[in-house]
Amino acid sequence: LEGIGEAIVVLDGGARVTWWNAAAEKGTGIRREDIIGKRVWDVFPTLAGTAAERAVRDVIERRQPRQFPGWRYRGAD
Repeated sequence: LEGIGEAIVVLDGGARVTWWNAAAEKGTGIRREDIIGKRVWDVFPTLAGTAAERAVRDVIERRQPRQFPGWRYRGAD
């Protein structure tokens, strides 16, 4: 997973980050050790009420992977 050039993020059922690959670090500037174990909503509060939040919740509920092509992190709030 580290060799893949795309960001790969794995969440548990509580929306906590359990995997954050090197591409996710590079794309966001958020180090793995600073995000593992944190709820995605706490790290990315601007997701609230967006289509991205609905998609993430759907992924957690259905337990099916999903791609988010075109999504770009634009930095902290």
